[in-house]
Amino acid sequence: MKKLGVQGIRRGKRCWTTVVDDSLYRSTDKVNRQFTATRPDQLWVADITFVATWIGFVYVANIEASVGSIDDVEFAILEWVDWFNNRRLLEPIGNIPPSEFEMAYYRQL
Repeated sequence: MKKLGVQGIRRGKRCWTTVVDDSLYRSTDKVNRQFTATRPDQLWVADITFVATWIGFVYVANIEASVGSIDDVEFAILEWVDWFNNRRLLEPIGNIPPSEFEMAYYRQL
């Protein structure tokens, strides 16, 4: 974006979250900014950023593993949705899966 002279929109004042100390060791760029992989799990990409909230900033880390084809990604998403709706235990509703809570709700109507 910098090379093209493009910037994201900034709302509010600019916030500096990091002060660079040039005397400290920094890891080198192991892939020379070439983010392509020829096989699964050859290259993982991570992005650590911050998100403004009403009371301050929250740091967010996104880590992406190479996953193969789009079918693999779709299947992984479906597995997660199934777990989220049918198998995770949710404390505020009595440590049961949301689908069980929903079925119990409709049974009592």
